[in-house]
Amino acid sequence: MKRKYIITIHILLWIYLLYPEFMPLFFYREKMGPFYIPMIPLNILFHASIFYTFYLFLIPTFLKLKNKHLLSFMFGAVSIIAFTLLKFVIFYIYDKYILLIPEKELTIETLDVISEFRTTLVLSLYGSFTQFTISWFQNQKQKTELITQKQAGEIALLRSQINPHFLFNTLNNIYSLVYQKSDDAPTAVMRLSEIMRYMLYESNVNQVELKKEIIYLHSFIELQQLRLKSKDFVRFNIEGDIEDIYISPMLLIPFVENAFKHGAKNINTPGIEIQLLISNELLDFKVVNYHNKSNQFSKDLGKGIGLINVKRRLELIYPNNHTLEINQTDLQYKIILKIKLNKNI
Repeated sequence: MKRKYIITIHILLWIYLLYPEFMPLFFYREKMGPFYIPMIPLNILFHASIFYTFYLFLIPTFLKLKNKHLLSFMFGAVSIIAFTLLKFVIFYIYDKYILLIPEKELTIETLDVISEFRTTLVLSLYGSFTQFTISWFQNQKQKTELITQKQAGEIALLRSQINPHFLFNTLNNIYSLVYQKSDDAPTAVMRLSEIMRYMLYESNVNQVELKKEIIYLHSFIELQQLRLKSKDFVRFNIEGDIEDIYISPMLLIPFVENAFKHGAKNINTPGIEIQLLISNELLDFKVVNYHNKSNQFSKDLGKGIGLINVKRRLELIYPNNHTLEINQTDLQYKIILKIKLNKNI
């Protein structure tokens, strides 16, 4: 909790405590008569001492005594009794030697003891409750910061794992083009350079514009299609307004990458269908590809590094704001990802 909020809490609390209707700081009023006003500063000072002794020292000490609740309770009770007795001693000296009140008027009645004990108890409870409340908020803030830092580190690690995975697969494709002495090899290297520039310099943020991610997907698809005979092997449809829509970078690519890596190539076009729909700030992303029934991938659907990582990233970045369906038939593999997005970053 910020310092200014803590100070505000203390100011409001003491405004409340000093109001006679709520806190009987001045129960001597009728008895003290003309000495009532001179007693006010000492009353306030002593009561503040009780409050801040519990707030600053006793409660922080009790919090460190783990599994010693009985000891803490007994020590607190003794402190309350000690403060009550101490107040009688201090006020007796103050009344007799400072205010010069006649000793015959300095009588202590049972009601006085009960009132003083009640006041000390209430002030100690206020000090304890205030310390517990502020400590709880500070602990919650620290826990939230630790969770946020942990999630940020985990997301960065997952993203760093995706990049080498993608690079390894793409370099294999380029190697194949070079080995075949294909004229498309230089174009493939250029496309890879553009993709790597995006991955290194533009995706190192929490969110990117969706249209940039789409450009990246198009570049990836063009790079992959260099090794395919049919230029219409991939059908990529986009519907809806993609302006001012932001998304976590490198989130959609693993699904498209898996479609190319594990999809069957010797089928009629389109072999891969990709659909991106934006409607009412909901992103609906669908990837469908065909696979060979004998392909090992069909036995281990959804267990690749890329898919495992993207699932974890979705859990961290869009908790309770996404759904991911993975469906398989004998020949077809389909993923449907839906994410609730905001138009403002």
